[in-house]
Amino acid sequence: MATPIFDFDKTIQSALYVAERIKIKDFHRIFKILYFADRGHLSEYGRTITGETYIKKDFGPVPSNLFNIFKSLRKKGDVFFNGINMKEYFTVHGEYFIKPEKKPDLYYLSKSDVSELNKSISKYGKMLFGTLSAISHDIAWQYAKNDKELSIENILREVGEDEEYIAYISDFMNTQKAFQKAYS
Repeated sequence: MATPIFDFDKTIQSALYVAERIKIKDFHRIFKILYFADRGHLSEYGRTITGETYIKKDFGPVPSNLFNIFKSLRKKGDVFFNGINMKEYFTVHGEYFIKPEKKPDLYYLSKSDVSELNKSISKYGKMLFGTLSAISHDIAWQYAKNDKELSIENILREVGEDEEYIAYISDFMNTQKAFQKAYS
């Protein structure tokens, strides 16, 4: 199973971008908007925006690293991730609501990233919690085990990609991981 390479900067900037553009800034909505944007970008351009690994949770896929950051922000005190204090970027209110503390830095996001984020915000940004949960229970979510990652291959199947393209993307991601491991 292929997994993308997590991109901390793009994930944080994408979350800030989404949070700045939606009225209700809860974990669930931000996670689903990012999931659908990543899924669309993967299909269209062969890579996700964030490099997040999505995990199966009861109410749909969640980006594992961002979920851990947001959960940690509920605690008092500083929260560091990759040596960066996350409270400079976000604060959490009422358990599940995010307040962005900075504007997104679009330097980190490509035109295609922003375009896919905008499509996802437009389509999913005002949906109700239950509706977002239901539509995110897609093929990738259904075939994943609880609290385990969704497969990139099944995410691509959900959007109707053929097996040749799926194999290409899977091989490409695995090669990237191998290079990253060899040179880090």
